[in-house]
Amino acid sequence: MTDGILASIREFIAALDRRLPRAGRTAETAIARDAAVLRRAAVRRIRGMERDPPFPPNAQYDQALVGDIMTDDGGNEGDK
Repeated sequence: MTDGILASIREFIAALDRRLPRAGRTAETAIARDAAVLRRAAVRRIRGMERDPPFPPNAQYDQALVGDIMTDDGGNEGDK
């Protein structure tokens, strides 16, 4: 799961890097500034996820709890 998220963030960064400024566009300075802020935030997110993955490899989980969550329809017990 984490690998997919990291790949998506890297793809986002690559798209920002491919963006070419459009001369004469009145909002270009603001767009370029916002893109730089987003890029820095994305790089920080990648570093953070690589350092402290949200889901450790081979993480163990409670199968009974997962089963309960997956079968709960969100209704009241009396409604079932």
